[in-house]
Amino acid sequence: MYIEKIDKDKYTSIDCSMPVKKVSRYAGIITLPFYILYTAVYLLRWDYANIFVTLFKGTFLFLLELFILAFAVIAVQIVSLLIKGTLLSYVSEGKWDNIKFKMLSENQKPYLTVDEPLKVSQYRRAQLAYVVCFAVLPFLIAFIIGDFMFVFASYICVLIAGSDILLLFSLFKQNRESYIIDYNGMYLYKIFNRKQ
Repeated sequence: MYIEKIDKDKYTSIDCSMPVKKVSRYAGIITLPFYILYTAVYLLRWDYANIFVTLFKGTFLFLLELFILAFAVIAVQIVSLLIKGTLLSYVSEGKWDNIKFKMLSENQKPYLTVDEPLKVSQYRRAQLAYVVCFAVLPFLIAFIIGDFMFVFASYICVLIAGSDILLLFSLFKQNRESYIIDYNGMYLYKIFNRKQ
């Protein structure tokens, strides 16, 4: 549905925003349980010795693995954004024409926005897919491989996705039948609620 089609007499709009510093603080708090859970689950399958072997590899191997994982984190983020974009384009009237890939100036983070109001339930599904692909799937791969360096890379993914996890949690308190349009920001969107 295009923004022009929203009947202002039938809907009220609410701006939902938060300053970048506050988003960063809350995102840090939200990511902490992920770290605790990931570490606990990892240690149930693999022992402490595996962590020490990873951390005390030869310098060259350690740096090479770090370099490769940095590219892997970027690749996983791009794929996750493409999945989110595909899901959003599927439910949007404008398809890919309304999907915009941008870089957030506050933290140089790639971001995807849609220039069209969507139902909160539709946007929430796409956001959930992004969070699962970018913040959960890397840990599952690391858990299977067992190398703690991969777990460390999954920690970085969770850290980068912190504001997206915060956004996802905030969408659960919105009415699923309301409409959402997001802006060019880390935590900035508008909700259109039907008047009672």
